[in-house]
Amino acid sequence: MAPQTGESRMALAAVRAVVLQRLTEGTVTISPYPAVALRLRRLVEQPGFRIEDVAGLVSADPVLAAAVLATAASAASAAREPPRTVRDAVVRIGARSLGTLALSVTLGRSALLPGPLRAIKFLHWRRSVMTSLAARELAAGRGLDPETTGTLGLLHGLAGTLTLSIAEELVASGHAVEAASEATWLELIEDCQRHAGVRVAQRWKLPADLVAELGAGADPRTVALRDLLALVGLAVTNIDRGDDLAAFLAPHARTPREIEQLTALLPTLPAAVATLVEAADAHGAGGASLLLPAPLPPELRPAELTAVDLRAHTAGPLRISALCPAAMVMSGTRPLPENWLCHLAIGELSLWFTVKRAWEDESGFCMLAEPFALGQGAANAWRALCEHPPENTVTRATA
Repeated sequence: MAPQTGESRMALAAVRAVVLQRLTEGTVTISPYPAVALRLRRLVEQPGFRIEDVAGLVSADPVLAAAVLATAASAASAAREPPRTVRDAVVRIGARSLGTLALSVTLGRSALLPGPLRAIKFLHWRRSVMTSLAARELAAGRGLDPETTGTLGLLHGLAGTLTLSIAEELVASGHAVEAASEATWLELIEDCQRHAGVRVAQRWKLPADLVAELGAGADPRTVALRDLLALVGLAVTNIDRGDDLAAFLAPHARTPREIEQLTALLPTLPAAVATLVEAADAHGAGGASLLLPAPLPPELRPAELTAVDLRAHTAGPLRISALCPAAMVMSGTRPLPENWLCHLAIGELSLWFTVKRAWEDESGFCMLAEPFALGQGAANAWRALCEHPPENTVTRATA
């Protein structure tokens, strides 16, 4: 039920109180551990498991099979031929990594369900996937199991989705909830994170150390997990920080090597996340939103440029009508979902952007997009383009 105009709206403090009460009392519905992820985990835990059996289990789920093939053929594997079969893809990715991948796709489906907070659920899930991927790579250096660490990173994402789903249920039951900024909704998730995470871990019967980590456990292994996820989460949240990111993260890392690994991993994450998003399908009706529109930066300057969506999610080229180092305004024949990651070619540049706002006018669908996770070279090239935009830029049609 959509909120009625003129009603007194439920403040976010009241929403937070209801969410925490329901989480504390356990009066929330939590889906069981995804069946295909559970079957994969059990299969690869068996001594002498066969790759053919793993590939068969993956192939039985078309969405997961598509994600496995796309992940194996991603930019990280560009130096090799794309896999021709699911079995080839399983071998390339590693059978023991498939459970986490299956969990990512399944949780993505939940995060992308239509609702008034879908854009925030999407953003939080996106961040949890990046955290999971990066934490898995750093886990061995701290003596941690990569798959357990990756699962815990995703668990934080599901806890956020659960928190926001309770708020959406309030709207569905007739409450008029006030709209708020992206930062405010993320603060609500942070406030409820531990309670929601513990509920999910208990529902899924996850190992005791994971449940403890989501609480206040002091076991050295638990502390190591928590500290690693805190470091990676900080890096993911500040992925657009720029050239000083390494110095910003240094006080939180154990060794300089961890910073080197993180700064090398971060530029690869957008493509990996985009692959999983496409498998989960982020398109669809969003309906009324409880997210306040992102403001247009006052420093936007008029421009006349053309961009091409390298992942082919738009029909025809995109027209860029204004830009500045922090954002740009573009229009096309169809909107992209808020917090969607798009890979665009603008002249000779190939850059990632996040769609922060979409609206319709006489020229079609307009979108406000912000640069995302630009490496130093790409960031410098983007700033140069903003400072001296050509009269028109004709982009190449393919990647």
